[in-house]
This record gives sequence, C-alpha cells and structure tokens, in this order.
Amino acid sequence: MLSAQNDLYSFAPNLQQFTKIGPLQCATSMQPNSMAIDRNADAYVNYVQSDQTTGTDTAGAVYKVSTRDGSCSPQPVLTLPSGWYRIGMGYSTDSTGGNAETLYVDGVGNGMAGTGSGLGLVDFGKGAVGPIGPFSGSLAGVAAELTGTGDGRLFGFFTTRPVYVAQITKTSGATPTPVPMTGVQTPQDWAFSFWGGHFYLYTSQGQLGSGGSDVTDYDPATGAIDTSYMMSIGFDIVGAGVSTCAPTVAPQ
Repeated sequence: MLSAQNDLYSFAPNLQQFTKIGPLQCATSMQPNSMAIDRNADAYVNYVQSDQTTGTDTAGAVYKVSTRDGSCSPQPVLTLPSGWYRIGMGYSTDSTGGNAETLYVDGVGNGMAGTGSGLGLVDFGKGAVGPIGPFSGSLAGVAAELTGTGDGRLFGFFTTRPVYVAQITKTSGATPTPVPMTGVQTPQDWAFSFWGGHFYLYTSQGQLGSGGSDVTDYDPATGAIDTSYMMSIGFDIVGAGVSTCAPTVAPQ
C-alpha cells in the first residue's frame, strides 16, 4: 500500500492488518499517485507533477521501489508521455499459471480535467507506453485503478456513480460486464487489489474527509460487498499493488 503521505505499508487481508514499512525514498518533488508490484516483490510507483494554480498535470514518471525498505531507483525507470502522466497500474500474467507478466496502465486524465486515455501497457525495453484501446460502454473515458491476477486476468475499479468493478479485455480495453459496488462512495483517492479470490477497494475523500481510507471486501464468487470490512484506517491510500504470485483462491 502507498499512502498520500508517501509512506509504504504492507497489508495482510486475512488478518485485516496494515504494517508500516516506512517512507519512500525517491528523489523527486512530484507526488505519489499509484503503484504496482511485480513477481520479484518490487514496486513501481507513479509520481505526478501538477500545476498548483490550474491543477493540470505537467509531468509523470515511474520509479522502482523496494518493498523491503522503501529505497528507490536513483532515476525514473520510465518517463511518462503526455496523456499518461497520471496512471492506474496493475500487473497481470500473460497466461494462466505462467511466470511472464505485463504491466498494464490506465491513463487517468489530466489532473482534475479531461477523460482517461483507456488501457495501455508499459514496454520497459523501449521506455514507452503502448496504447491498447478505450474502455467500452458506460465506462468509456472513465478513470480506473487496475489489478491483475496470476491466472491472466485484468480488472479495473472505475470511479463512476456508483463505482464499478469490471474485467478488462487485455487486447482491446473492452469492459463488457461491469458490476456496481453498491454502498461504496465515489472516492477522491482510491486504490485496488486482488488477493485470495477477493477484491479490495480502498477509498477516501482525500483532504475533504477524515480518518483515512475505508476498505471494502468484494467477493466475486458470491457477489457479497462488505463496505464495513475496515473503516477509517488512519491514513489515506492512493496506491496498492499485489504480486501475480499471490493466491487466486482463499488459503485454507
């Protein structure tokens, strides 16, 4: 977990327990926005620079961060292009049970204005974002956070009213079967992860709220949405990541 205060946490969903690791040590004046975790337990963190007068994003980058101690790559591993400064992020395996994985991103939009750029993927070899396609139906142009799974799927948490969770077609960006998250307030800050067969939605109203983020547990197998799973955790989550090594069913 990544907080708006630039601190890194671990989260054990089965214990409902957060553990503070410490501050991220990236040498940048930009602000943390999103995070993804690869199979080596390395974090990739999106930082964004915004114009304080207009709220318009002016730059974005991705830094590599150790999940052990928050230490950071001296330079960005990726400088983001216009339209992709502010992104949602999530790794997904390329095949069920495979070890190869891809970092998918969603262009969230330009600060407080504009619509999202849809789905893309990161090519670290070329140092570029490759656009794939827009989200579909009622989710076209909507901002999302992403989470992937070890069985090759990719999902988005969309900040509509009401908010939705939808599986994303990785080859096109299509979102044909969104599920409304009844009872989840449309957030100012948000993050998203998948572990043990359940989705976890982290939501807060940012500086407008108090007490930090709420955590909602969504079980897609039963359709159960537990908005009281954890409430007012004391800090504001803006990024969440989970390795594709994580279990896809609840451990026994």
